[in-house]
Amino acid sequence: MKRLNYISILLIALSLSANAEVFKCKNSAGKTIYQPAPCSSEATTQGVVKVKVNDPQKDEEARAKLNAWQGELAAKDAAKQEAEKQRQAELEKQESLDLQRRNVIAQEQRAIAEQQRANAEQQRAIAEQQRQNQPIIVAPPYGGGRYWNNGGFPPDGPYNPNMMPHHPHHHNEQEERPMSPPQSSSPESMSGSSSHVPDKPGFGLIQQHQNDK
Repeated sequence: MKRLNYISILLIALSLSANAEVFKCKNSAGKTIYQPAPCSSEATTQGVVKVKVNDPQKDEEARAKLNAWQGELAAKDAAKQEAEKQRQAELEKQESLDLQRRNVIAQEQRAIAEQQRANAEQQRAIAEQQRQNQPIIVAPPYGGGRYWNNGGFPPDGPYNPNMMPHHPHHHNEQEERPMSPPQSSSPESMSGSSSHVPDKPGFGLIQQHQNDK
């Protein structure tokens, strides 16, 4: 505010003649203004500033300084606005990068979750297949039998507790003695006889038994 007042006074002084006066007035709105004429009836006079005007050469120097100062002020304002614009652009760029990074992380997490679910499904399928391929063994209801996965009985047939085990590779411990053929009558016994009477059944075995004794 003080800087603007100084600029206003300087401009008024440049337009006035030597030993001119500048009136400081305060209008009805409460705003302070500087003018070369006395304050109006609606304004309140705050004071009178005595301004000594220099020669024209000094006036030109003052105007040049004023213009330079105004240009410098405008350049600073423009640089400040440009810096603010760049800062805002950098902030928006950083926010965009953060958003992209969060999206990539979310996609990676979703991919990992999908892979874990797929692995779990595969493991369950393998376990179910192994369970179906295993034989089902249950307690037999009678006789110690076993049920097989495909149903039916074992290759040897159903178990029968009244049946002795059969061992085809074992031979009978009791060897049967071959039966001797029946002895025929000698020619001597047949001589002098008009007819031949065959031996009775089992006579040969009895005779052989007696000979063994």
